[in-house]
Amino acid sequence: MRKAILIFVGAVLVIPLLVSAETEKDTQDFRLKYREVNDWTYWSPNPEPVTVGDVEVANLDVPGKGGKIRLEIRRDGFWADSNGDGVVDVKSTNGALTLPLFYEDGSKGLYKILLRKVKGELVYSRFCVMAGKVQGIPVTLIDENHNGIYGEIGTDTMLIGRENAASYVSSVVNIGGKLYNLEISPSGAKVTTTRYEGPSGVLDLNSKYKMKGKVRSHLRLATVKMGEDIFFNLAAKSKKFKIPTGEYDFILGLVGAGKNQMADIEPGRMESFTVKADEVTTYKWGSPGEIEFSALKAEGNITIETSGIALYGQGGERYLRFRPVAFTPRIQVREVKTRKMVVERNMGGGC
Repeated sequence: MRKAILIFVGAVLVIPLLVSAETEKDTQDFRLKYREVNDWTYWSPNPEPVTVGDVEVANLDVPGKGGKIRLEIRRDGFWADSNGDGVVDVKSTNGALTLPLFYEDGSKGLYKILLRKVKGELVYSRFCVMAGKVQGIPVTLIDENHNGIYGEIGTDTMLIGRENAASYVSSVVNIGGKLYNLEISPSGAKVTTTRYEGPSGVLDLNSKYKMKGKVRSHLRLATVKMGEDIFFNLAAKSKKFKIPTGEYDFILGLVGAGKNQMADIEPGRMESFTVKADEVTTYKWGSPGEIEFSALKAEGNITIETSGIALYGQGGERYLRFRPVAFTPRIQVREVKTRKMVVERNMGGGC
C-alpha cells in the first residue's frame, strides 16, 4: 500500500512516496529445517512402522544416491549404504540411523529412522520432521508414508500453529487467518505460498459438538476434504476460520482427554457439507448417540457379539478404536421388573 504525504514549500509541491512495510507479496518462499524427533508428542494418521523385507538384507524405498538405500543386518549391528556404491558404510548398534537423501531437483536432506527386527522381518519408523515458520506461524511437515518425500498432498501430514494432531497436506491452507495456495519441495525445505483469490466461507464443526460421559473431552481433529487436494482440520477453529467454498466430506477425527485416552471418529453416515461464500455452515453432532449391536436369544440367555457393536453420534459419525479399553462406554444390563443390575461392563474392543 502506498501513502502520499503533501508538503508545501513556497510554490513547490513535494510528494514523497512511502512504501509501507506491510506490503505483502502475492508469492513468498519460506525455509524449513530438518529436526529429529525422539518422542512423538502429537498424533498422526499412520504411526505404524513400515516393513522393508527379510531380516538379512532389504532396500529402503527413499531417495538415496542412485536409488533406494541398501540395508543389512549383521552380527555387529545395522548397516546402510549411504552413497549408493553398493557397500554398506553407516553402522548402528541400536537400529537408529541418520541417512543422507538426494532428491531429483538437486536438493539434499537427512532422514532419521529406527530399524527393528519383528517376526523375521525388518521394519522401520521415521523419527524426523521438517519444521519452521510460514507466514510467521509455526509449521511442521511429517513424511506420513515413510518414503523420504515431504508435502505429498492427501498422503503426508502437517501441523499448523499449536495443533497437536496432524492433518493431511493440502493445496490450500489457512495460515494466520488467511488462505494461501501451498507448494512444498520434495525435501520439505522450501515452502511456497501464493495468496488464494477464490471465494470462501466457514464450516463450524465446534460450537455444536457435544460429548458426554467418559469421552467428554477435547475434539482434537476434525478433518474434511474437498476433491482430492483440499484438506482442513477444523477442530478448535473459530467461526472466522475461512476455507474455500464447495462440497466437503468428513474423513477422520479424534476426540479425547490426552494422548493416552483417545477415540477415533469415522464418517459413518455423515452427509456432505456445503460451504457458501461469506456464510457460516454449522453442524450438530456428538451426543446423544446410539449403539447398534446384534443379540441372540437362546434358552433364556441373551448373547451380544461385542465385535459387531457400533457407536454413532447424532450427526451420523461413528466412534471406534477407544483406547484404553476402559475408556469405552459401559453397558448395564438390568432385570425389567426389579431393575436389579445383572451385569455392568465396558463395551470393550468391539467398538
